[in-house]
Amino acid sequence: MSTSVDLSIRTLHLPQSGIKIHAIPTGTVSVKRSHRNKGWGMLQILADFRWTAPMPVYCWCIEHPEGVLLFDTGENAKVVQADYFDCDSTTGWVNRKILHFEQTESMELAARLAEIGLKPQEVRWVCLSHLHIDHVDGLAAFPQAEVLVNHTEWQHPYGAVKCLLPNWLQPHLIRHHNSDHRFLSKRYVLTDARDISLVSTPGHTYGHQSLLIQCQDFNILLAGDVSFDQQQLIQGIIPGISADKKALKQTYSQIVDYHVEKPLIYLPSHDPQSGHRLADKIFLSNH
Repeated sequence: MSTSVDLSIRTLHLPQSGIKIHAIPTGTVSVKRSHRNKGWGMLQILADFRWTAPMPVYCWCIEHPEGVLLFDTGENAKVVQADYFDCDSTTGWVNRKILHFEQTESMELAARLAEIGLKPQEVRWVCLSHLHIDHVDGLAAFPQAEVLVNHTEWQHPYGAVKCLLPNWLQPHLIRHHNSDHRFLSKRYVLTDARDISLVSTPGHTYGHQSLLIQCQDFNILLAGDVSFDQQQLIQGIIPGISADKKALKQTYSQIVDYHVEKPLIYLPSHDPQSGHRLADKIFLSNH
């Protein structure tokens, strides 16, 4: 396992609402540089021989008074096996060519939950940002949970290897509805307390969604793969892997404008600083 990436679990406790949020790294992934940075598409990514440094694969666990929620499930140790993608000779082949994982059983999400005193069967909801393998490959450990996927993501996946999903999976396909909020207005409210919502953030994939936690004085956005890190959002850099670059530009604008209205902690899944920003309550800034 790479020693250059901090794989510590970090936690923010919100005593007023009874919520705990855990940032849980589940191994690391390296991608082609034209995948992560500006680029013009898959052919360039496949031809690129340059790799990024390892990046964390974050999952998020929220202990809420209404139940335990996971946002994404990370990778599993089988991904390093040579035949792992053989069930799909096209998309699976592409994933093998453009992704490099460092993963062990001890870094799988189910094992990491034990470090914070939780068991897989205690999870009520699993919300998926999108269907890329590094966000869904830990799903097999949670057959008892309600799995929520954006309807558009399920019907029009981009780069997903669906044959790797568990056979038992029958996700709850949700639709985001227009709310009275000015920014990030398309939402699916999850909790009765109305403090956790899934919000539409397309661009990386056509049906990508993020998870919004509304606190008294600030908000937290678990951003999946909206961007690879916070600086990419601030600088408006559109990664080469994006399914819909125009939609992603609009998503960037919505998030930045939302932060202007109320301080926002912005937490992408592959940003090495995401766990630190959560635990220390570091808000989005222009620096």
